[in-house]
Amino acid sequence: MLRQLWQKFIPIFAVFSLRSAFPWIMLIVGLIAAIFGFSSLIDGCPNWQEICKWISNILIVSVIIGFISSYFQYKGIYQKNLFDVIYGKEFLKKRNDIDSIWSNVTEVLFESKFPEISNEIFDVINRHYIKKKEYYVSNQTIVLTVKWHDKVQGLVEIIEETEFNVIPKNKSKFQFVNLFTSEVVLKEGKAFECCHYELMSYSINDKDVSPRQDPKTLKNVKHFFLEVDLENCESYKVKRTIKKVQNLNFDCTVGFKARSFINKLRLQIFNEIHDDIKICFMPRGVLEEYKVKERKDFFECEYDGLLLPKQGYILTLLNTYKCYGT
Repeated sequence: MLRQLWQKFIPIFAVFSLRSAFPWIMLIVGLIAAIFGFSSLIDGCPNWQEICKWISNILIVSVIIGFISSYFQYKGIYQKNLFDVIYGKEFLKKRNDIDSIWSNVTEVLFESKFPEISNEIFDVINRHYIKKKEYYVSNQTIVLTVKWHDKVQGLVEIIEETEFNVIPKNKSKFQFVNLFTSEVVLKEGKAFECCHYELMSYSINDKDVSPRQDPKTLKNVKHFFLEVDLENCESYKVKRTIKKVQNLNFDCTVGFKARSFINKLRLQIFNEIHDDIKICFMPRGVLEEYKVKERKDFFECEYDGLLLPKQGYILTLLNTYKCYGT
């Protein structure tokens, strides 16, 4: 009888390795021991009956415990793999309800600290910082050279040389816009522009281009736009040089405000008229501190982090020549 049973189970064990077949061997041996221990097959040998009962209990219970522990072990593995699939990047890219997922994650993230405004936080980040942005800027360097254009009239000339990389979200065509502004002041019935801009050079990926120039005046502020269309590249190296003539009698500030995310910013100022003009630097809404180096005719600051839209700096040009005269 045992021989016949063993011959039937040999093909099963041949398929599995000894390690995977061992629990089945224990279960079969335990069942066979239970049959002999709890039946009347060996009534004449009470000692062997007890031994068979003891062996069957040990083996069957061990197998059951092993199956249970393996179940929970594999349940944890499968659960982790399932979470990896559900929250993996490739799976999330294919979902059309990503805003809802992000909203729920944001709500859970902030519910312990700011439950009342968690939705508002999500809305601000999503509307102003994510959906409207086609690109971000990295490693922007701005070099300003300040000198007199007309000392008597209080006109300074500022040469701005800027270099940065534009990183788009994809290779599709989009419009890249540079914006400069100048307040229009009324004095004695006449309109005066505080600043006058002149484009000296503009290049993208080391090739000279001619951006569209579109000046507009809105609410006493003149907007000087430079527009170029970019496409088919993973990044764009932009260089531009602007000459700016500014009337310190009407406006003594030079401001910079990020239009998109900027990853790392460096500002250098060469003040060729430091005996007459003192330049004061003020951060504009930034989360971290600028690293500043300064001497009489030179100023440098670095922001080694991420600037958010509308963050930047403000420079104040104090005209000591005008204040104290000669």
